[in-house]
Amino acid sequence: FRSYLSLYSSRIEPYFKNKYITDIKPIDVHNWYKTFKDRSTLNSCNTILKYSFEKAILKGYISNTPFLIKRPKLISSYEMNPFSFDEAKIIINSAPDKLKNLIAVLFYTGMRTGEALGLKWENINFDNFSIKIDSQMTGGFEDTPKTISSNRVIDMLPQTELYLKEQFKVTNDSKYVFLNSINKPFSSSSSLQYSWNILLKKLNIKKRSIYQTRHTFASNMLSNGEFPLWVSQMLGHKSLNITLEKYSKFIKNDESRKITYLDK
Repeated sequence: FRSYLSLYSSRIEPYFKNKYITDIKPIDVHNWYKTFKDRSTLNSCNTILKYSFEKAILKGYISNTPFLIKRPKLISSYEMNPFSFDEAKIIINSAPDKLKNLIAVLFYTGMRTGEALGLKWENINFDNFSIKIDSQMTGGFEDTPKTISSNRVIDMLPQTELYLKEQFKVTNDSKYVFLNSINKPFSSSSSLQYSWNILLKKLNIKKRSIYQTRHTFASNMLSNGEFPLWVSQMLGHKSLNITLEKYSKFIKNDESRKITYLDK
């Protein structure tokens, strides 16, 4: 809600200010689209306004909607920018106690942030070194993973085991593995962003989203000679082709199979 309200206040209300809904024409929407450069922001703002007009039709305020044209296909500004070995190690070792184990698990598993936040102790198997991923936290609610292939069981690397056992000492009496500062489940990945940005700034590391931990896992594993299919399964990709399309530049041609990823 806060996110939508912010977008309404910054991108919608100022542009259409002082216009009655009956005065807004398709050309106005078309010109409004031209003010966007980011696809995600455009999609969110379009959702807010489009459904507002549809609701106005249902209430009888207007008889038609100006949303008759297709949204422009903007190129996303999102850039894959994984951390280096040294950066990842520094971030883990410098993270505040409440976030250290969570950040380490993200780096060592390649899980989506929401998947880690929705992780439960019942899905952690220390006997066969596996983690079952069948939920995620999104917008304050527990939901199913992003795709069918995201429902998966992944390997627990030794480093992951170490940090999960440290976390077990803290939250073993809770349903969820990771809890926030008031011992409640994190609502979403956005609830981590402020602390994450502060940490990167403190370490003088280029600002980027916490989702880059996932890219860091994939790129570093492939760079160290791990099998692409195994990496694809760890990430929960629908097919190996998706993994290769995203991370092919990190795959080495030699036969080296050294696993030194973030080795302490």
